[in-house]
Amino acid sequence: MEDFFYEMTQLDIRFADIALIVLFVNVAFFIKIFRERTELKWFAMTLIAALIIQLLAYVFASKYGNNLPLLHLHTLLEFIFISLFYRQILFSEHRLNVYLVYFIGIISLLIVANSIFLEPLTGFNGNAKGLSQSLIIIYTILYFFSRISTEVREENMYLNKINASILLYYSGSLFIFIFASFLVKNSQVLNHYFWEFNALLYLVFQLLILTATWRLVFPTTLDMKSEE
Repeated sequence: MEDFFYEMTQLDIRFADIALIVLFVNVAFFIKIFRERTELKWFAMTLIAALIIQLLAYVFASKYGNNLPLLHLHTLLEFIFISLFYRQILFSEHRLNVYLVYFIGIISLLIVANSIFLEPLTGFNGNAKGLSQSLIIIYTILYFFSRISTEVREENMYLNKINASILLYYSGSLFIFIFASFLVKNSQVLNHYFWEFNALLYLVFQLLILTATWRLVFPTTLDMKSEE
């Protein structure tokens, strides 16, 4: 969603606008299903926070000309909610479950400290974004390994799809943010193409999330029989 916090070309804006529409649908879907699928509660919070912040980003950009402070806020909330999501689906029955709460708290403090002392709220938070996205990627890899020796029931395949979607998006986005500061200062042309790719990547991410949860919202006859 970082394309909302940058001056985009017309093509980028179209990608971002379409992604926002898909995100709105995803939020509606998750609100509908998370009470039955409690393991999705924190991921639903991730999407809701993203939707609210993206809408605010439009307002800040038009009124103040700079919406990058919202990127700092989004980085913090995104890390907390996704960490709690993986804590629930990956470590709920593990002794590390309690320690992960402290770990999330420490990293959250580092993200806040970065915004206060290192990277101002009016600029990109490449350090914090790189750290949080790296940890999220590690979560996804741990999830994959945890499922190698575990038989996954068909009705739980949506978690695998969500995990794969997260890995795809955050890997690509991390690459962009690693070089974001350099690109802004040194190559406007290359910078344009990277951010255009990020807008497209976020759209693909939202579409993958949509396909992962579609059958939960609109189960087929076969799905209902398997649950019985």
